[in-house]
Amino acid sequence: MAAQFTQPSSDLKQKVGDSSAEENQLATAALSDALQKLAPESMDHIVTDIAALQSIEAPFDADKLADIYGRAHAIRGLAGSVSKPELSELTDNLCRYIKANPGLESIDQRLIIAHLGAISLCAQFAQIDQATYFPLITALRDATANNHTYTKQ
Repeated sequence: MAAQFTQPSSDLKQKVGDSSAEENQLATAALSDALQKLAPESMDHIVTDIAALQSIEAPFDADKLADIYGRAHAIRGLAGSVSKPELSELTDNLCRYIKANPGLESIDQRLIIAHLGAISLCAQFAQIDQATYFPLITALRDATANNHTYTKQ
């Protein structure tokens, strides 16, 4: 799988922001090359975290939710870096939902289960066109937005 550097960090933007377009392209190309070398290791971490998420069973207590949040947060960052936007979006939505609902009584366990299932599907069927995931991602985003205090920024 080819990885591509998609978004420079704020620090990088500050460092190369005043540079010429050619220097910016060279910096971005160098970062893309570096990310390409890190992509297999990043994918290994994603696979490990998804497997751990799949093993967490409902009902979810505070410890399980903290584990889900931590692993989803890690996947979110890595998935965005290795051109897996569907995983990044699903895990971002899950993280925002858990963070917006700090009390166990306000968490809808079904939404957590649905997110974990969708993340698992994305992992199992990596070759499916991103458009296939869009309705699922949208439905989960809408369900969480309508459920509690969740907001998409």
